[in-house]
Amino acid sequence: MSTTFPSDYLAPDALADIGDDRLIIDTLTDQAVFMLDDSGVIQKWYAGAKASLGYEATEVIGLQVWNFVAADSLDSSTIGETLNSVREQEKYKTEGWCVRKDGSRYHAEVAITTLRNRDEDHRGFAVAIRSIERRGDGARAIDSDAVDSNNKDSDRIAAFIDMLAHELRNPLAPIANAIAILDRMPDLNEKVLRVRDIVVRQSKHMTQLIDGLLDMSRISDGKVELDNRPVRLDAVIAEAVELVESFIQTQSHTLIIERCSETVWISGDNTRLIQIVSNLLHNAAEFTPQCGTIRIGLRIETDGEKNMAVITVVDNGLGIDPQRIPSLFNRFEYREIDAVRTFGGLGLGLGLAQKLIQLHGGTISAQSTGVNGEGSTFTIRLPRIAGAVEETQPQSSNATKTVLVVDDNRDSALVVAMLLETMGYQCRTAYSGRDAVEAVAKERPSIALLDIGLPDIDGYEVARRITAEMVNPPPLIALTGYGRTEDRDRSLKAGFQAHLVKPVDADKLQMLLHTILAD
Repeated sequence: MSTTFPSDYLAPDALADIGDDRLIIDTLTDQAVFMLDDSGVIQKWYAGAKASLGYEATEVIGLQVWNFVAADSLDSSTIGETLNSVREQEKYKTEGWCVRKDGSRYHAEVAITTLRNRDEDHRGFAVAIRSIERRGDGARAIDSDAVDSNNKDSDRIAAFIDMLAHELRNPLAPIANAIAILDRMPDLNEKVLRVRDIVVRQSKHMTQLIDGLLDMSRISDGKVELDNRPVRLDAVIAEAVELVESFIQTQSHTLIIERCSETVWISGDNTRLIQIVSNLLHNAAEFTPQCGTIRIGLRIETDGEKNMAVITVVDNGLGIDPQRIPSLFNRFEYREIDAVRTFGGLGLGLGLAQKLIQLHGGTISAQSTGVNGEGSTFTIRLPRIAGAVEETQPQSSNATKTVLVVDDNRDSALVVAMLLETMGYQCRTAYSGRDAVEAVAKERPSIALLDIGLPDIDGYEVARRITAEMVNPPPLIALTGYGRTEDRDRSLKAGFQAHLVKPVDADKLQMLLHTILAD
């Protein structure tokens, strides 16, 4: 009997898109997930399969699946026939009673998806089994224990991703600040400038990967936020091209940039727009044979009463099967040879790009004949706005202003202090929470930049002590790797005036300090 799966069910074709990333799959302990070769021999056995069915990977890998997995609707005598059927039908879904290693039984949903290689030859199957139960009235319902387990797993994944992002941002911060210091140094020789440009590109790419990792969980929870402000799309395209230019060159492609005769502004999140466009360019380069041609263009279209900004990325590569285009932007949609490939290398897919573009009030679409050599066209449409007023940098003297920089990462604290000194500030450093409280009371800085994850007492407690124990405490700015909405709210409640996420843009930091100190 076939069944419709709940919206949060992780089907095997979704898992196939993740590939060998056990970090994600092994956290899904509420589903038995495993991979088979073309003849039904178990090739991969993930943590959820061990938890659900009771077998260790060493007990099952290399053996036929029907020796270990059975259900009343998919027993050992019919599994072989079912796999033969799935080769042609692509997908199979059913439900029935499954048997664990210890002989206990549980009602489950079973989904099997065929996997193909680059030549569209069959290479195996992905299987996912999820526990369900039946209520007394006969209606199917998800096991409440499974729901609780799934929610706990989701919370653990979200917490892990947040912590991973924080740990990755910490080393990125001094790199970004060191670049900003180099930018303020005159007469750098050509070799240093070339090295500086490489570091800039790679650090930006790393930052975007981290942001993409966080977006995966934030969009799932409906918590993604945009830093909306006027954005010049020609600048977005220029930065996106800069990020992927070296990869395009290694593929010996020709890149053609078709510029708009007008300056085109939209309201949006500059970082995420660069992320989206750069990944479309990367996909175009990846799925175009060497010495191909890639075009990126910007133009204006009128849609009724609206003026729309339009970005197109066109290649003459392998193309996309037209039958797959309607599902192209489904989250975790799997296909080996098309632009659904990974978004920033994290398996997020074009579904994430579509969600982000929709949050900007726009659309993203794809067109292709599916013919090798005719390639694909991706089109982004965004509402255009009037031009923005350029901000001017503050010119006032900061010679009498002292900034306390608090971070247990001494490299990070030192580089931030050096950066602030190039802006004209006097700087002091502290490397623990208690030292920070003492330094504020003793030295009375004009402002303090505090890391949150300090070794003794955290930045929140430091802020609470400073604001509670001092008359006229200095303004406090959180400078941290934690960037969730909850983290920002917690900072404000603890007494911080602003919350900056590492690595921080030097110009934004300078403007924020000027604004706070001017008040």
